[in-house]
Amino acid sequence: LHVRILNQFSSFIFTMAADLSFFHRLQSIDVLAIPTIRADGRNYLQPSLYGVEITSGGYEEAPASEAQSEGAKEINTDHVPVPPQFHGMLVGRQGTTKQRLERETKASITIPKKGARDTRVVVRGTAAAVASARTRIELLVDDAMKKAPPTHFLCFPLHSADLEKSVDSFRESVLRLGIRDLVPQVFVPPSKLHLTLGVLRLFDESAIAAACQELRACVPPLIAENIVPRPLTVSVAGLEYMNDDPGKVDVLYGRIKARGGDHVLQKLVDAIANRFAAAGLLEREGPGKLHVSLMRSKLAEGRASFDAREILASLGATDFGTCRIPALQLCAMEGDGQGFYRVVESVALE
Repeated sequence: LHVRILNQFSSFIFTMAADLSFFHRLQSIDVLAIPTIRADGRNYLQPSLYGVEITSGGYEEAPASEAQSEGAKEINTDHVPVPPQFHGMLVGRQGTTKQRLERETKASITIPKKGARDTRVVVRGTAAAVASARTRIELLVDDAMKKAPPTHFLCFPLHSADLEKSVDSFRESVLRLGIRDLVPQVFVPPSKLHLTLGVLRLFDESAIAAACQELRACVPPLIAENIVPRPLTVSVAGLEYMNDDPGKVDVLYGRIKARGGDHVLQKLVDAIANRFAAAGLLEREGPGKLHVSLMRSKLAEGRASFDAREILASLGATDFGTCRIPALQLCAMEGDGQGFYRVVESVALE
């Protein structure tokens, strides 16, 4: 009879094991406490009493040894470099992203306050939790960086009084055409004329320093190998547009021609861009069209594409003149307060 009652009781325990609160209530009653032993990470009823296996799934495991508990509770700390521009992304709306990361990785994550000198994100927890959190943070930041707008660009500045005068004259001629919905803000200021080699995403001082170092290192070999023509002179003549439809244009630009042939300038541009791409500082899908932007729709806030058909018909063959290029520059997207962009690094080509 005793054996029969005991077997029925064991069956009852298995049925109710899924209900944690119920099982914990049973455990609190000494007379119903079930002796267990631990082996290979699993809990078992004592075979000498019941001869039945119970796995640890579905209820709280028996306490590990003191050494195991101390190892599991050991707290590790890691500092993950994250540019401050992406701190808000890691926090998320009302803290939801940070909370999800902490919940899923079992780590504690501290994101610096705005204006903090140390911009690293602090991660604390077990070794496994810290490693998991760091990986998740790095993946999120890397994806956000790729989607963020460029912060800098490589260029040849086109500073020439004659060129700027021609561009000013072109602007007045276009406005006299009286094109519907065309506003003066779409014209690139003559003082900002440049030839873009590529755009970069540099979000912290270390990335900017690496780009400056690469700029200083890449020019001397190009000069030594005679890849840099001296002097480097280009002419700007004729108009082209980037869209397929001349009635809906986003960028209207002047064609660039180099003294000695376009291939000379293209070879130089490719050599510089490829070196920056190899250093992981610039993304490049292939040789770009060499041009100098004259009109850009995005310069006029809230404006869509403009109709360039009459401009192309009336002024498509405009010769803007020549310009000597003295340097290769790394510039930030913002202005310098004096008409051009803020120059971060400049290397002479002569």
